[in-house]
Amino acid sequence: ELIRTRLAASRQWHLTGDASGPGLYFMESCRNTIATLPMLPRDDDNPDDVDTEAEDHLYDCVRYRVLSGANRYATNVKVTFPL
Repeated sequence: ELIRTRLAASRQWHLTGDASGPGLYFMESCRNTIATLPMLPRDDDNPDDVDTEAEDHLYDCVRYRVLSGANRYATNVKVTFPL
């Protein structure tokens, strides 16, 4: 759920310029993550996790990084979005 919350905050910032908390952003070169992460289904028994039958290796990497750096964030990053 932490990853979903951070992705939602990133989207909110992109759309309105105001975010409700720390966001999660990926560089264009992270093509596999960008293609795989949004398509991962939730686990039926544990909605805070993804279905382990799905391709979840990239998700695990992102999850470990988010959990290990939960209190660290960049304060000055220039972000541009393609038109």
